[in-house]
Amino acid sequence: MPSATNEEASQRATDVDGARRPPLRVLFVTSQWGGKEGVGGAPFIRREVEALRACGLDVDVFAYDGAWSPLVYLRAIRALRRRLRRRSYDVVHARFGQCGLVGRAQWRVPVVITYGGSDVQGALFTTGRERLKNYLLRTVSWGLSMLVDEVIVVARHLGESLPRRHYHVIPSGIDFALFRPVDQQRARTQLVQYLPALKLLIAHH
Repeated sequence: MPSATNEEASQRATDVDGARRPPLRVLFVTSQWGGKEGVGGAPFIRREVEALRACGLDVDVFAYDGAWSPLVYLRAIRALRRRLRRRSYDVVHARFGQCGLVGRAQWRVPVVITYGGSDVQGALFTTGRERLKNYLLRTVSWGLSMLVDEVIVVARHLGESLPRRHYHVIPSGIDFALFRPVDQQRARTQLVQYLPALKLLIAHH
């Protein structure tokens, strides 16, 4: 997703009557931020935060490592409440259903959840304990969709799987600085070069 210029961001923060307004303050809740420089996290989460900031929003990140531990979630909920007492926010944005559990543990600030896929439909080919985890995650996600203020899904079929009838479909963006059209023959040549690495990656999964 291309970054906005400072001038564009400034224009977005100005009302139609020309009056200057403060940027929307967002607390972005995620369990997939990762460590230093995003190691162990989901890179698209960081890019999403960067894109929101480039649009002129004031975004703080509240990151925690869920790891399926009830104790970790209880600590995260307490920490989130402390954060909300220290600073005022306009909205809490939870990225994925499990993060909505932390975000909706308070009623002071409106909550928006963005569902990404497995949090609504579960992961394929799971058995035993993993299948139970998928069931719990889907159940929590479905229930939270009825308790938050707004719901975003990255694809329409995810919204159709939720009990909530009103939702917004906002597909994940593409960073055109990284992905851009190239000559077909060149693309095929590059694909052949990377095939051994791709086969090794697939074999290990």
